[in-house]
Amino acid sequence: MEIVIIAIIAYLIGSVNFSVLISKKMAGFDVREKGSGNGGTTNVLRTVGKKAALLTLLADILKGVVAILIAYLVRKIC
Repeated sequence: MEIVIIAIIAYLIGSVNFSVLISKKMAGFDVREKGSGNGGTTNVLRTVGKKAALLTLLADILKGVVAILIAYLVRKIC
């Protein structure tokens, strides 16, 4: 059961697309509609700028770290 909980939480965390959120907040458009059409850090760098790209990169890294920490905590509790 704990594996299912971890998988669901990790999926939900991974589904948050920070490049879209940050580009909409900082530039007023969805990054997937500009540049290469990819919702990634490189396209944010090209279309929005360095500050937004750095925030996107850090948010994506933290997303992975948080998922691992939650998995660790769930395994420890269960």
